[in-house]
Amino acid sequence: MDQPTKDVNKANRITWVKLAARHVDDCKVYAKVEPDKIMLLDRIFEAHAGLGIVSTIDGKTGDVVIHVTPDTRQEALEILKHVPIKIEVLERPPELE
Repeated sequence: MDQPTKDVNKANRITWVKLAARHVDDCKVYAKVEPDKIMLLDRIFEAHAGLGIVSTIDGKTGDVVIHVTPDTRQEALEILKHVPIKIEVLERPPELE
């Protein structure tokens, strides 16, 4: 079986990460931050002992997904309210380009 390439559709530049980000459930929190603050957000969640794992959907636009559990979702959202960076929590995944 062939391994999938990074780009699902090279003409449209849709990556596996972007496709996975479209699956909405209680275990994902979508947000938009300034692109240069993504690493800071990742470090904040690392400092909170695995409360969530930050993955970049699109580094150019600052779209991220924070993988949480149903038990940690509310606490993760509370942290996002108090981080020292401008962050917009999204109701659904960002649109694919």
